[in-house]
Amino acid sequence: MLPALPSSEPVFPSVLLPVQARYAGGAGPGAREGEHRITANNRWSRVLLAFDDLPAGIWCVLEARLAWTPEEEGGQALDFALAGFDFLAADGSSLDVEHVPGLARTLLDPHSAWIAGPACQPAGSEFARAAPVRVAFGVPPQARGLALTLRSWRNSEGFTVADLRLRPGAALDAGAFRRRRLGPSPEPLRHALVPGLGLVVRGQIHAGRPSEHAGRASLVYRDRDGAEIPPPYPGTVSVPGSDDRPGLGATINLPAQPQARRFTLDLEPPPAAAFLDLAFRTWEEEGEALPAVELLGPPEVALEDRFRLESLCGDDLLDAPGFLARLSARLGRDPGAEAAWIPGPGRPGPPSCRSPAPGPCGARSARSCRGPTAASRCASPAARTGSCRRPRASARTRSAPRPRSRFPGASPTSPCPGSRRSPRRRPPGRSASRRPGRGRTPGASRPIP
Repeated sequence: MLPALPSSEPVFPSVLLPVQARYAGGAGPGAREGEHRITANNRWSRVLLAFDDLPAGIWCVLEARLAWTPEEEGGQALDFALAGFDFLAADGSSLDVEHVPGLARTLLDPHSAWIAGPACQPAGSEFARAAPVRVAFGVPPQARGLALTLRSWRNSEGFTVADLRLRPGAALDAGAFRRRRLGPSPEPLRHALVPGLGLVVRGQIHAGRPSEHAGRASLVYRDRDGAEIPPPYPGTVSVPGSDDRPGLGATINLPAQPQARRFTLDLEPPPAAAFLDLAFRTWEEEGEALPAVELLGPPEVALEDRFRLESLCGDDLLDAPGFLARLSARLGRDPGAEAAWIPGPGRPGPPSCRSPAPGPCGARSARSCRGPTAASRCASPAARTGSCRRPRASARTRSAPRPRSRFPGASPTSPCPGSRRSPRRRPPGRSASRRPGRGRTPGASRPIP
């Protein structure tokens, strides 16, 4: 009998069990093996489970058994407990993946999934006070391990989780994870600069194997006309070229030790710089063997830390003028310089406060502007008196008598000149009384202004 041909599909274990468990915040082992007890201590009571040899690029299901006490009062909570997922590279470094199918980004863990309370579990689980928990998620292609954290959240009493395991499934689609591989000649991204301020670039680089020179960041500063400002630049290394090999320009090295390493670039533009062309690439050139190096997410580009929102506001509750005053002080402007940024009554407001089309009478509608000077920005006298496109008063509210129209020959109920709307006429013999059953005596009428 001939042996079976080897399958081209990778073979995964049917079930993955945790290899280590750690506790914090009052959590601890349960009454039997494989059971973990989590107390009612929001976010602090937790159990951390480690999984090794995680198959990459596939769907995976977390399976567990959730049990609670009869005194539990958080049964209606959709965020009864929190499951946190931290995917690890082969050397144990944490992967800051941009997006994982089936999971959400949170602050406590890189990715998470909420576990609903007892009242949201399948019917019949209230009698046994236990229910199965299943969470399906995609495994990033760079992951080789997983650190799973189960936290207390909205529970009022302690609960237990038992029989935790990972069950591998089908392969993911090719576009489930966006890959940002580095090459020898990438397309640079241009960023506008604030005069006198630096930029901070944050990201994470991953290499197939640890390397001190996994990749590099290439920088080119340009003036307002787009002309290149020749290096050297502060904080960069410039490699001159030769007759047979061009130079590398201004460069910042990006190591990958460990395999997944976060980097922060504090860039100081030259005085005349108005734009920055930033590119991430490999040290190897065209024709050389390229290493497996990639960015795990889009780099974050921001102003220097003292101009971040949390740094500007601090613990103070600032209104709009106070925020602009503090921003002006950080920019080194004279006291009161922020007044030039605030439009006054005689200046046009921001574009969002201007109506793109004129209303009847040739005036812009005052309702499209917000603020006390909205009506004064309309050019028509009718708009300033309120007779242009005045909303109809409700029958339940008494309003002041409508002012006479400033247009000759127009009645108080006639529309503004140029309007196609005809005056609303009441049929003869019909009063303005309300219908019976609306809280007033039938026949009692109130004039509509």
